[in-house]
Amino acid sequence: MLRRNEAPDGGGNAVVDRAADHNVPGVTSVPVLLPVAFYGVGGFLAILTVSIAGLQPKFAATRGPTKLLVVLGGVGAAFTGYLTYIEAFVLQAWCRWCVVSALLIVCVFAVALVGLKERPPDTSH
Repeated sequence: MLRRNEAPDGGGNAVVDRAADHNVPGVTSVPVLLPVAFYGVGGFLAILTVSIAGLQPKFAATRGPTKLLVVLGGVGAAFTGYLTYIEAFVLQAWCRWCVVSALLIVCVFAVALVGLKERPPDTSH
């Protein structure tokens, strides 16, 4: 049976999870109120919500949802970059779920930027 912070292979997941849950000194200067994964889930849920809202007829002709996706994706990519730096240079351990999440948020940001560039400016004022 696995304990809460142990990965099945004893690898990087356990190290990263312990650091995220217990606010290891020198890793972050801001206390972690919730496990870092909750912030990621919240961010991806916000992106999903904005994406679905942007498909509705009310918002289909505006750039607002796309702009919001660029902001959410950019903030997510910046935060992920910080966490990836911590994994690589402070903890020297890699969490496979964190790497997948990092790739996903960078893709969301890139697609949102392309969508913003290709969508014509709002004409209704």
